[in-house]
Amino acid sequence: MMQRLICSHDMAVVPREAYILTDSEGPIYFCGLRCLCLWALTVSTKPNLRREQLDVPVVLKTTDGEEHAFRGLRPLARWACERALGEEHAPL
Repeated sequence: MMQRLICSHDMAVVPREAYILTDSEGPIYFCGLRCLCLWALTVSTKPNLRREQLDVPVVLKTTDGEEHAFRGLRPLARWACERALGEEHAPL
C-alpha cells in the first residue's frame, strides 16, 4: 500500500519537494511556501494561544534540503511570509 502525505493547509498530496516542519509532536508537511505561510500566520495569530504554544521550538526543512531552526511560531511565520511574498517585497 502506498503511503501519501497530505499538506496540512491545502489538503492535497504533498510532492517530494515538500516543506517539512518538525516540533516535539512530529512532522507537518506543506506543499509549498504559500501553504506554510498561511498555516504559520493562522496558528501564530490565534486568539487565546498560550505563550508556551507560541514559543515552541520548530525546525523547518526546505525543498532544497536546508534546515532552519526557529524559536517559536511567530519567527517562522515572518520567515515564511517574507519568502512567499518574494524578494521585491522584502524587508517587512
